Amino acid sequence: MKMVCEVAGCGEELSEGTGSKGGPMLCKWCRGPRSYWGKKSLAEKRARRARLQLFESRLEYYDPRVAEIINEATKSVASTKKRAQAANSTHH
Repeated sequence: MKMVCEVAGCGEELSEGTGSKGGPMLCKWCRGPRSYWGKKSLAEKRARRARLQLFESRLEYYDPRVAEIINEATKSVASTKKRAQAANSTHH
């Protein structure tokens, strides 16, 4: 069974051995920004989040289908997480 990144919406396949030492199940693309943003202040993180939310609002304004796509992706991720957790709990 393929292992995928646990970041919602990523879906990137994980390399062999990822998380074997108790680390997070993150692909290299999602793991990289972790150290970058870990060094930033709370104010910088909040400002970045506000800019991202503005960008998302613009996308939804210019293309209402974007909101539908985001909702579908969110539901799909939640469903996949539930299946993964159920499968994981049966193995332990």
